[in-house]
Amino acid sequence: MIMWGYSVVALFYMILLLTSVQYASGPAAKLARAPALRWLGRFSYCIYLIHQPVNFAAHNWLRGASPEISSFGGIAVTVFCSV
Repeated sequence: MIMWGYSVVALFYMILLLTSVQYASGPAAKLARAPALRWLGRFSYCIYLIHQPVNFAAHNWLRGASPEISSFGGIAVTVFCSV
């Protein structure tokens, strides 16, 4: 999976993106402009950027420890931050 699988997934999404750009009225472009995906896109990058600092701060504040999932408390805080 590491050697070929990720490359195949990346190639698939590259082709999907290029198809969406090339054929603006095609089904791939219409899917990319779906309101639900546009709404999700507004928040996903922000969540991607801040989820690790929030996770670290929550572990530090609630447990006084670094983020680890080696105990039930660590798992609970991590799941809480993911919601």
